[in-house]
Amino acid sequence: YITPTVPERRAAFDRAAARWQRAIYGDVADIVVDIPAGACLGNEPRIARPIDDLLIFVTLDSIDGPLGIIGGATPCFIRTAGKLPLVGAMVFDTADVAMLVESGRWDEVVLHEIGHVLGFGALWHQNLFNLIVGEGGADPHFVGGHGRAAFDRMGGTGYTAGAKVPVENTGSLGTRDVHWRDSALGAELMTGYLNAGVNPLSVTT
Repeated sequence: YITPTVPERRAAFDRAAARWQRAIYGDVADIVVDIPAGACLGNEPRIARPIDDLLIFVTLDSIDGPLGIIGGATPCFIRTAGKLPLVGAMVFDTADVAMLVESGRWDEVVLHEIGHVLGFGALWHQNLFNLIVGEGGADPHFVGGHGRAAFDRMGGTGYTAGAKVPVENTGSLGTRDVHWRDSALGAELMTGYLNAGVNPLSVTT
């Protein structure tokens, strides 16, 4: 935690990490690193120690005021073997955090942003896995075989509005091309919009 975070809010990160750990099985090797201070988003301390799987820095700061951008996240350093994230960062807008906690949405937002640090959206288009086709166009879509099969299993067999799996084609940088398409998957954890009610972590994600 780069900025002080009260226990009530920190607990959401523990719950989110545990949820992702239940979804992701297997292990990756510990890596000893010596990364200079500020090498991710600019406000991180030096990292000179082993990293067990993944290290995420958390910052709560002002972004754009209430009800705009709630937060953002990215992997910062990628493992050479397997191309999976090693270090990442998340930033949350202090103008929105209290509202999210009070409305019971804070856990979902934290879970969503950890998904991006894990590589969801963030690694699709960086010539690491080449998992997105049509980026920037009217019908960007995710072409990973397991994702497409899962989309069919959860009801996407008859999807005819474009190619599968539909990726967000609206919104600004940070929304389009890095989330599932909200108009197709609706209330799902990894769309680019926080829908009313429950936003489940689906088998497609």
